[in-house]
Amino acid sequence: MNKAITYTDVYEQAGSPVELLDNVVRTAIWPAETLEHHLECLREFHDTRNIYQELENTRREILDQATLRRLQTLVGYAYQHIPFYNRLYRGVGFEPGDLNSLEAFSKLPIVYKADLQEVHAEVSANPYVKINFMSRTSGSTGVPLSVINDTDRQRHWFVKRLFMFEQMMGQRLAPEDWMYSIYYEPFFLTSIFGEYKTFTVGLNADTQKVVEHIRRVRPKLITGVANHVLKVARLLPDAKALGILAFTTNSESSSTGERREVEKLTGVPILDEYSSEELGIIAWEQRDGSYMVAEDTVHVELVAADEQSMEQVIGTDLWNFTMPRIRYNQGDYAQWKCAVPDMGLRRLERIIGRQDMSLLSPMFGQIDPGLILEISDTTLLPESAGVAEFRVVQKTLREVHLLIKPARNGQDCGHAVEAFTQRFLPVFGADIDFKVFLVDELPRLGVKKRCIVREYRG
Repeated sequence: MNKAITYTDVYEQAGSPVELLDNVVRTAIWPAETLEHHLECLREFHDTRNIYQELENTRREILDQATLRRLQTLVGYAYQHIPFYNRLYRGVGFEPGDLNSLEAFSKLPIVYKADLQEVHAEVSANPYVKINFMSRTSGSTGVPLSVINDTDRQRHWFVKRLFMFEQMMGQRLAPEDWMYSIYYEPFFLTSIFGEYKTFTVGLNADTQKVVEHIRRVRPKLITGVANHVLKVARLLPDAKALGILAFTTNSESSSTGERREVEKLTGVPILDEYSSEELGIIAWEQRDGSYMVAEDTVHVELVAADEQSMEQVIGTDLWNFTMPRIRYNQGDYAQWKCAVPDMGLRRLERIIGRQDMSLLSPMFGQIDPGLILEISDTTLLPESAGVAEFRVVQKTLREVHLLIKPARNGQDCGHAVEAFTQRFLPVFGADIDFKVFLVDELPRLGVKKRCIVREYRG
């Protein structure tokens, strides 16, 4: 095998940073970066490089027809080959021939994480299924789920992520350009035949050492888990001079206000990727703050649940047939900016956040997490606030805790906490037990950072 396509060679080409070695994941996400995988990715990369420009200039009815054809194939396959979906659809009197419109698709039952666990068990037990790629996720729920993906889906996700990066950067990647990822694992491939290289470092790496290495590598783009990318960006006020064209955040919630604040410091766009292990790339942030839906990868619906004012994200992975995710409740709230444009791809106005980030007020009912984030952005986020980290936790219907980790610089956080309290109570309702706790460290909630948590279930 050509050494230029192995993971260790990317490490060497990135300068063999010994100081980061303990945090470099040496096992590739794919068992071997074979010639075949590189060739397939290279072909799709060049054949579909202009896909999003083309989709943006395509009439809505043509896009919907293409989506419907894909859904008909996917649903027909699941009905015939996946016992869970066969039982589910027959139970509501549905046959594949009934799927003659997107409206008909929207009437199919919604599936949840527990349902996918059942699908996983069925697929794993099928002797005719070759499991090429499997990942495990708990999201923010704490409930583990194993996800099986087929090769086409993984290749598609890898290539389309590069296209997403190019749009976020505002220009095309050159073959010699580097990308820098701060994440749990490497991409599907770490390069394409040694070009378009990505160096990946784990989440436990020392931030200062990562920044020093970035200065040597000079990547065009830095991507990864939100709070890690933002920490790195704060230490790179000269990012633009280094040739960095964009930072991108993923995997956990970060507020628009925080991204814009750090963006001013660096002079470089900091844009958000909305994705999940279950559905892949769902949408990504544009320069105007909206999110463009990756409609060639996922079909997105927003559905209002009973007695809820906000709409839930229901997604269908259009590429994965091995373990289909059809009308899957992603567990997030979102809002359309343009659900049915005449031309081009749909836009989300914003990703509001996880369903358990939505607090329940005894006076006002469901509270939009965006309101809480706006209050925290303006009171707890400024450097002068003296707050390193915070978390709002609803314990019961009438008990809310604000956990504060004070900044190390000794700055008093009392004024910031008071400002937050004065704005929070009118939004949530003053007749509650609101407590503030100063802590050395926030309690861990799995691997992802979260600033709003509703433990109360109602």
